[in-house]
Amino acid sequence: MAVIKDVAKLAGVSTSTVSKYLNNPNSLREDNRLSIEYAIEKLNYSPNIFARHLRVQNSHTIAVIAQEITNPFHAKLYNSIRKVALQKKYSVILYSINDVDGDLTTLLDSMPINYFSGIIVCYFHDMDKSVDFALSNKALPFVIMSNVSYYGNSSNIRIVFGDFGAGIEKITDYILGIGRKNIAYVGCMTRFPENEPKFCGFKRAMDRVGLEPHSVVRLHKEYKADTGYESARIVMAKDVRPDAILVDNDIMAMGVLRYLKDNNINIPEDIIVTGFDDIAMASYYCPSLTTAHVPIEEMSTQAFNLLLDMMEGKPLDNEIPRFVPEVVIRETTSSSS
Repeated sequence: MAVIKDVAKLAGVSTSTVSKYLNNPNSLREDNRLSIEYAIEKLNYSPNIFARHLRVQNSHTIAVIAQEITNPFHAKLYNSIRKVALQKKYSVILYSINDVDGDLTTLLDSMPINYFSGIIVCYFHDMDKSVDFALSNKALPFVIMSNVSYYGNSSNIRIVFGDFGAGIEKITDYILGIGRKNIAYVGCMTRFPENEPKFCGFKRAMDRVGLEPHSVVRLHKEYKADTGYESARIVMAKDVRPDAILVDNDIMAMGVLRYLKDNNINIPEDIIVTGFDDIAMASYYCPSLTTAHVPIEEMSTQAFNLLLDMMEGKPLDNEIPRFVPEVVIRETTSSSS
């Protein structure tokens, strides 16, 4: 059965152009309209019935675009949005950005985008792509949950800002405050590695006290425990050991802790370890993980309520909600906790 992506390919246009045709054929140039009509007939393509239904009434369905939902952080984010949406009688369809290698323009090919009443994008690692995607679909309201706020709001976009850079600064200041100064940084490589908010927060805190990192390891891999394990091996292969390892997410911190345990390195006596996110298992891991608590439920509620106001046409101000993670101290940095 042909899908919208097949029509776009045969017609030589983008999937968004096909979606525009399905919703308003007369809005296109004649050459594009004729190419799409030919492709639809050739492929015997039937537009999704839900998209046609949307022309006469609200679908009461939103899309949530998240990252790798096998990561507990993103799973909790989605579930928090889902629960608050259900309270307001909205259905939620989840999409994972990893399924299309970060290409938001092809993510919704199976269903014309205008089926949805609104969209929440939780693509924390690429604000540019998130904003471009929203601006290319101006008929729909978008809420973008982001770790940067430099774009600000626009006519169809509202930002919910998780200030993860400030959270990492707090973690770094805490490590320095308990006398550990030879700090290794572990994370993953992003599209713009030098401007990544967490890493920039770490550098700001270190620069304030005139210190250089013991090492920085950011692999081109997923945020997974085995990535943390491999990163710890690289850190510990240095001639001089660090006295602290700051990991910019909890799931990789679990891998770091496992590597240290496998190599008989005492935590926190020899090396302290911190994470970031405060996923559920952080408090149950042995030793329990010092981390930064991200207020996911509050951010998710704010994101949905903003989207609901936009979908209902309510007036909005330009204030960007800002959420700063707070340090939670546990056994990986304090033997007395």
